[in-house]
Amino acid sequence: MSLSHQRARAAVLLVGLLTTGLLTGCGTIGTTPATSGLSTTTSAPAAHQVRTLNGDTVTLPVPGKTTVLHFFSLSCAQCIEGIQAVGKAQQAVAADYIAVAIDPGDEPEDITGMLCAAGSPQLTVARDTDATLLRTWRVTAPATTIVVDSTGKIAFRGVVPTAEELTEAIRGVTT
Repeated sequence: MSLSHQRARAAVLLVGLLTTGLLTGCGTIGTTPATSGLSTTTSAPAAHQVRTLNGDTVTLPVPGKTTVLHFFSLSCAQCIEGIQAVGKAQQAVAADYIAVAIDPGDEPEDITGMLCAAGSPQLTVARDTDATLLRTWRVTAPATTIVVDSTGKIAFRGVVPTAEELTEAIRGVTT
């Protein structure tokens, strides 16, 4: 990848960061039921189709299914903890788990390496190369995890939630 291409990708990310308030680092760790302007009575944003690392297309949220979205970046150390928690939750309770890479400069092989470093959870990985998903889902910090129930309501939002918190939130909307 050429230097000018890398700079253009970085500029796209910077615009996304500025428009969503991500310049505070990895954000504040904490979990609450659907905070940051999206409550449990709020419907998830309109469905978006995104391309996965393996070239498939996935709709976010997955229609009619509990969907767990985890937004991450390779430059965020806390994101590994978040991916590990999502991986443990994935082993404990069925849902559609999708990790969203938010840095357009993160290369697919590096993203795959991060998943392996985190214990290699079998996550579907989508890329948000133009910050559309960051804006749409009102993500203000990397390592944010959002749970959407099968009816399209946001049930949980947290930054670096524990596996236990996440599992409990998912079970609460899938039983």
